[in-house]
Amino acid sequence: MIFILMGPSGSGKTSIFFRMVDELKLPTFRNVTTRPMRPGEVNGREYIFVTHEEFMEMWDKGQLIEYVEYNGNYYGVKDDGQKEGIIVVEPTGARQFKEKFGDKVKVIYIDCPEGIRKDRMISRGDSIANVESRLKKDRKHFTFHSIASLIDCYIDELDLQKQCAKVKAYIRSEKPCRTGE
Repeated sequence: MIFILMGPSGSGKTSIFFRMVDELKLPTFRNVTTRPMRPGEVNGREYIFVTHEEFMEMWDKGQLIEYVEYNGNYYGVKDDGQKEGIIVVEPTGARQFKEKFGDKVKVIYIDCPEGIRKDRMISRGDSIANVESRLKKDRKHFTFHSIASLIDCYIDELDLQKQCAKVKAYIRSEKPCRTGE
């Protein structure tokens, strides 16, 4: 099974991802991006950081499962031939994964109010201009009617421990979930 964590910027999906990898020992897909590294990130851990030219060469050579341009940078998933694991992608990537792998893909949507997401992004070191740009794009890309058909599990819990518990329960059961279940 392929589990996708999806949600707007600052929703907590990356923190949940690392917890699930650690606690459930799930295999991961390798993400590639052209965006600059944030403080504390390590090349090859959070992402493989490449130039725009290197990224497009990887796409042209069929080395990526999917990619999306977001906020002036490219994000993609390296195709290493694996067919199970956990990954964080945006709606376009989730659609591409579902097209390629069908029912083997389960999308877990992490929701969070915009004000909290803004505070989280600022506290992790994102510039105000970048935060405002991401929030604006998220308002467009994460409208419920545009993503509802992708979602297999919806979580709007704000506490990281409770988010992780719900994601873990879903991964173990693969039953549809909604907050409050």
